Amino acid sequence: MHKGGLREDIETIVKVLPRPKMNGSLIVKKRNFWLIVQEYGEADGIILLNTVTNHEGPIPYDSIREFRKPDMLILRAQVNLGRDGKFSMEPLSDGLDSEMQVEVEDILPERLVHAEIALNKCTEEQKITIRELLIRERMTKAEVQEFCRSKGFEKGHEFFGVANQLTSFLDRDDHHAAVFSMWIKPTFVPILEKLLLDSQKHKGFSSPHSQPGTAADS
Repeated sequence: MHKGGLREDIETIVKVLPRPKMNGSLIVKKRNFWLIVQEYGEADGIILLNTVTNHEGPIPYDSIREFRKPDMLILRAQVNLGRDGKFSMEPLSDGLDSEMQVEVEDILPERLVHAEIALNKCTEEQKITIRELLIRERMTKAEVQEFCRSKGFEKGHEFFGVANQLTSFLDRDDHHAAVFSMWIKPTFVPILEKLLLDSQKHKGFSSPHSQPGTAADS
């Protein structure tokens, strides 16, 4: 991540992935909550403070793979914690191995069923637009409208309200402004990656002939 990339997110509570280890074992999820305290140096990175254990340490920006809003900080390193506030980092190599070590949130079966049914209620145009938003991670309302126009979809200006009413997948940064950005809620990201990006296993979700409830009943 570029220098200063989280400057506007100071004082935000985040979860760190891969989940930090303490004395060689993964900390429990209830302890994986960190406050972004401040930037350090010349915008070289951020200071994180664990709100439960009080461990504190620096995270260089070049060790941050991605900040998936609103609260998921994905690193290129393994954070290790120890006694007396010990805090250290072990770099992970770029590539498939390190990607596999990035732990995703558990997928609740009930949430998976909800997502399958909700997707089957969506039009083909809505599914394609949700998939594009999933890939880009964050889009402005204008970017969604332009994407829809490029695909020949006529109602891009209605996408957020209509799609979210059907699915509850989406969130936005200002619920009152006419100009806003939107993203997939973090709890639905791993589910939709399975359902929309794994085309070999879930071809049914790209079919305009899918019937509501079919995926959940299979």
